[in-house]
Amino acid sequence: MTEIEFLDPSRASGSAGAELDQPDDDEAGGPDLRRLAPALAAAVAWVLAAGLTVMASVSTVYELVYDSGADHQTVSVDAWGRFSTSSLNQTVGHQTRYAIVLIAAAVLLLAAALVAVVRLPVARHLAVAGAALAAATGTIVVLFVDATRNSTAVRARQLATAPGLHTDLGSAVWLTLGATAAAAVGIVLAFVLKVPAEPVHPSEGVAAG
Repeated sequence: MTEIEFLDPSRASGSAGAELDQPDDDEAGGPDLRRLAPALAAAVAWVLAAGLTVMASVSTVYELVYDSGADHQTVSVDAWGRFSTSSLNQTVGHQTRYAIVLIAAAVLLLAAALVAVVRLPVARHLAVAGAALAAATGTIVVLFVDATRNSTAVRARQLATAPGLHTDLGSAVWLTLGATAAAAVGIVLAFVLKVPAEPVHPSEGVAAG
């Protein structure tokens, strides 16, 4: 004779409800911030670098200073190649426009910061390109200002009436170097910091056993 086993409806529905009501670990805890830590740390550094680069693009590259007793005159040139004196802009024109390259570097660094959370390997390449562009621009600016300073010193020695003529570095140089350093820190963080391994779900461990 066949035996029929009756199940308790309350127990069956209770166990099923418990399985359905049990939240998944990922859904309950949300995104694991520990896994995003390398990307977030690098992104903060790259946003800072992009901000410094933008500031450099609107800052002074160098200043020509004439100081002789009571007579003190200053003419500055910004990253867009514009002289502070409008008459020089009309007669001489503009100098090298480093700001165009600085803006391009800022775009690359900002893109790296935005992509870092989703695709950290891609963000690394963007950041390296942006940092290299900023570093190259900063180096060229420093060399150009050094050459201008040398030629100004020679001119000052030739003119006995202009002993106080000299060239000073502008804030754009220091901002560009700071942006390069911040971008490099972000790149190091992106490569050095390791993403924690995903925790093994209990059900997966039982299945594997």
